[in-house]
Amino acid sequence: MKKIIISIALCLSSVIYSNDENLFTDPLISSQPEIIKSILESEKTSQDFNDLLSLINETDEIYGSLSERLNNGGKIVIFFDPAHGKLPGGKWQGETTFRMSSAGLPEEIYSILLSRKLYNLLKKNKYIEVKTTDDFMEVLENRSETYKNITFTQTMKLAKESKAFMVIASHLNNVGMLSKAEGLANIRGIHLVYSESGRAYLSHITNVQSGFLTLYNRYDPTGFTGMIANYFKKEMLSYGYKFNNWKQGAVADDRFLYFANFPLSLMFESGFISNPIEEEFLRNEKNQDEIALSQYNAIINAIDEKFGVDLTENSISKSKTQFDILTLIKLSKMVNYYTSKTDLVKAANICTLMDKNFKSSRFETSTEPYREIKNRILSANYHMNTASANASKKRYSAARYSLQKAFNSLGKNPYYYPVRAEIAARYKALTGRNIRRSMHYGDAANVDNYYETEFPYLGCQRENHSPTSPFILIVRSNQTLEEAVNLSIAPNDKYCSKILDSLRKARATGYTTQKRYLAKKKRYINVRIKRSYPVRFTEGIYIVQFNSNMSVRRAEKVKIVPFDPKRFQNQEYFKNSSLAVKEKDKSL
Repeated sequence: MKKIIISIALCLSSVIYSNDENLFTDPLISSQPEIIKSILESEKTSQDFNDLLSLINETDEIYGSLSERLNNGGKIVIFFDPAHGKLPGGKWQGETTFRMSSAGLPEEIYSILLSRKLYNLLKKNKYIEVKTTDDFMEVLENRSETYKNITFTQTMKLAKESKAFMVIASHLNNVGMLSKAEGLANIRGIHLVYSESGRAYLSHITNVQSGFLTLYNRYDPTGFTGMIANYFKKEMLSYGYKFNNWKQGAVADDRFLYFANFPLSLMFESGFISNPIEEEFLRNEKNQDEIALSQYNAIINAIDEKFGVDLTENSISKSKTQFDILTLIKLSKMVNYYTSKTDLVKAANICTLMDKNFKSSRFETSTEPYREIKNRILSANYHMNTASANASKKRYSAARYSLQKAFNSLGKNPYYYPVRAEIAARYKALTGRNIRRSMHYGDAANVDNYYETEFPYLGCQRENHSPTSPFILIVRSNQTLEEAVNLSIAPNDKYCSKILDSLRKARATGYTTQKRYLAKKKRYINVRIKRSYPVRFTEGIYIVQFNSNMSVRRAEKVKIVPFDPKRFQNQEYFKNSSLAVKEKDKSL
């Protein structure tokens, strides 16, 4: 009956819209909070009005009157997002995107084990129904060991079609390729590593990642998913497990597109499979059981706390409708709706209403991201309008500059993708060229180009080195400088003492900043002062160059260096030190 009423309301919405005095006579609208009714009243476009009404009805159907629906046989639908999966070529995505464990297994293998554990707990709860893709359901039911990869956009679409209450995913964490010895293990020390392009480097790995964390939706204005993350952390700590240092294991994340479009969503990251010790820990079935139970309890407790329904009871007590929660979900979806249509003023106005009504409430922290959204989209809107004004006056250079500023003001966040796409389209229509995009996460430190720009003096590529071409000096933990020199340079008796003496006297230059008072201008200025300091050859990788008299020309400590015998000398790895004792090879 309710679905029929909703359908009739949607069909008549254009009539309601055109008749202001009857706007709130329909019970589906009149029952809404004043803040929602004010938004509907201000909407003068029939299509947008209908879309907002559909969004409101959908939210009420999923999150409203929970105790009544559950006691009448209804279910809370949880959409289980598959973690990565098989690509069309037959490989796991974990293999092609370097999400491999220290033992060489793709992330999906461990995700399957933990997902099944959590699924088995969820499906035993009579108030919960788990939905996912058909092939991943076969995996969860232990009838298959393989499933296809789907995009985040597909996840969002399937979750909406399933009328999902929330979206969850069970992943395992990893580190970048340049922090994994031999491309697999994140362990301390100086190791051979590979970039994603396959280029080899020597790297001093000092940061070893471990511990669980949860990526929850930064744009969840209710704080529900953040509460799950913190409940999960509390449960895991009770078992003696350690959280990752990133935000103490509970991270408000905004990198994933469906996190923006589906506010109640989160991703469990149960450990680092790039860490050999943690991978061994994750193989233990007892540990898997405790992780899954912690995740399950966190979800159940957060639903009880935020939505007022205890899913552990045989019969759910009548709960007071959480109007604030429902209102915030609707408002967040409205902001996303208008932002996706690049109707930025309307989106910003809803952010303002959200801030006005909830800033001094228990939702102040969880609604903070919407204040940032408001500032960003208003800035972008201002620059877009300025560009249009300049273009109309044939000030094309100024218009191009304003569009670039509008684009840059939105950052890299996927939430603003539709707005950036609109700005990029305007820019191309104006100039005939693609807009200059800022580099994405991590691109600024493209290690494959780093040495060509930062160390141009190392550009010499030669087969036959001389004593003045650069050496890679490796100093390991608990190793003396003499031991390090003997391994990396292996100098003959003629040069050994001279090299050690030069290295002990080696100095490097750097800059410090000091404040200096200008009496005439009556103010302080910052002045860069060049200084010289002795080089302490502690554990690490050094690029060392000598002059012809074997004094040190340069001695720079680096975190990573190309594994390139044409560019560098190193006796331990390349057997190409020009100062090493030459021995004739024995042959038959």
